[in-house]
Amino acid sequence: MTDVVRKDVKQRLENGDYSCAKELTLSMFSGKWKIVILFHLGTDGPYRFNQLMRLLPKTSHKVLTNQLREMEEDQLISRTVKSDS
Repeated sequence: MTDVVRKDVKQRLENGDYSCAKELTLSMFSGKWKIVILFHLGTDGPYRFNQLMRLLPKTSHKVLTNQLREMEEDQLISRTVKSDS
């Protein structure tokens, strides 16, 4: 569902058919886990992917990955790759 909403909003932006600025904001936060992820990142700071998986045990790997990618695409979060060494 969130994919459909996001695609619709992006298409509207490209066409200039944007009726309300709040639609973009709502589409950026649409998704079951986005608000919870943002809460944890905002309160506790950076997390590794597996740490987020432990915080959200009812989500799947695929869903968490998609939610994080969408938030990165919307510039709500930034990703930093760190090596274990």
